[in-house]
Amino acid sequence: MSGNETRAINASVKKVSRPFQIVEAYKSLRTNLLFSLATAAHKSAILCSPEPHAGKSTTAANLAIVLAQTNFKVLLIDADMRKPALKRIFRVSASEGLSRLLCGMTTFEEAVSRNVAPGLDFLSSGPIPPNPQELLGSEQMRKLLEKAEKEYDYILIDTPPVNVVTDATAIAGKVDGVALVVSCGKTTLPEIEHTVEALR
Repeated sequence: MSGNETRAINASVKKVSRPFQIVEAYKSLRTNLLFSLATAAHKSAILCSPEPHAGKSTTAANLAIVLAQTNFKVLLIDADMRKPALKRIFRVSASEGLSRLLCGMTTFEEAVSRNVAPGLDFLSSGPIPPNPQELLGSEQMRKLLEKAEKEYDYILIDTPPVNVVTDATAIAGKVDGVALVVSCGKTTLPEIEHTVEALR
């Protein structure tokens, strides 16, 4: 396991004394994702949550890592252009990234960090723009996903909380699936129902 993999898994384990069960939980989530997207055309999905601090970004990082461990070529995109967290997990610069790419200020090749873990490439959020929702809903975002789908087996996209901003809904129609991350004992049923309705 590489240093980046260890950091990501440790970020999810925190003070839990049973890391094996945590790793197995991510592998179970990977299996569910593979079955859910088995008949999808493009194998792309967003990860979102109703509220902040539900573990969405940690889940996205670890799911991308265990997915890449099955010899799939995976791209993880940090589309949270308001409070990005993934750059800290993978320790990459955010000087380039999604925002600059969608604005035509850089190229895909320059913006993507290659092999942050074996088989996993990462596109950071880039500098925080004034109009993240418009960028995610743009034609440039659609073209980016079309280009990425030709190079990668799976694309995972981390988005901001749905009940805080509407960025995730701007991109939901461009992907094949949605994984909703909720926090046990914190996220309420009304919050989940509101999120599901918004995504629909």
